Amino acid sequence: MICVKRIEKQISNLKFEQHNHIYNLNFSKTRQIFAQQQLLELQILNYITYYQEKIKGNHLESKIYSNKLRDLKENYQPKTNANDFFVCLKELAAEYNDLLKDLKLFYKLNRLKDVDAIKEKIKNQTSRIEEIFLQLSRIILLPHSNIDDNQIKDFNSYTLFFQEYYNSKLLNLEKELHSKQMELKSLKVFLNFKLAKSIRKEIKTIQSELEAIHCTKNNLKFIDQIKWEYIIT
Repeated sequence: MICVKRIEKQISNLKFEQHNHIYNLNFSKTRQIFAQQQLLELQILNYITYYQEKIKGNHLESKIYSNKLRDLKENYQPKTNANDFFVCLKELAAEYNDLLKDLKLFYKLNRLKDVDAIKEKIKNQTSRIEEIFLQLSRIILLPHSNIDDNQIKDFNSYTLFFQEYYNSKLLNLEKELHSKQMELKSLKVFLNFKLAKSIRKEIKTIQSELEAIHCTKNNLKFIDQIKWEYIIT
């Protein structure tokens, strides 16, 4: 059991390191750290199996340790690192809500510079949450994701949030696209080849962004849909 405790401490350190990598959107490093964690968990399972075999013939030790070993073995069954992503998202969502409160306060105080600064922070925070959420969406498809009812509710809440978020982005981009297309038809632009070329380039960029957002939005699914489609596939 001393060996198990020592390995559990190493796992705890890896989890802390993994949390930082998730927060910093370094998902390749996150996968490397999680692979190390899985190897350590496999060591624990091997130790538990060894202890279980060792105490089989000893009635007293079996009575003392068998239930504890069984529970410990259950805790270290194969699983994904989805829970680590949920923890990080929950922390970021709390920070996001605090920023919204600050924004409301600065609007009331008419502190416009602070309002602009908070808006930029909210934009960056939303982008970070989005990247982590999309990565979590991929992990959910993996076997052994083992998520509980509260995490299902959280995941579906994030899905709903980003559906509305993408709808808003699409609406703004479509307005911008329409504006650029009308500008391109104007006489002023028609007589200026360089300006027309620049606007066409902007239109192409907007259209590409619209296509990417539509694709991402269409792939957003609530967790019951994800699981059902995964089973069918």
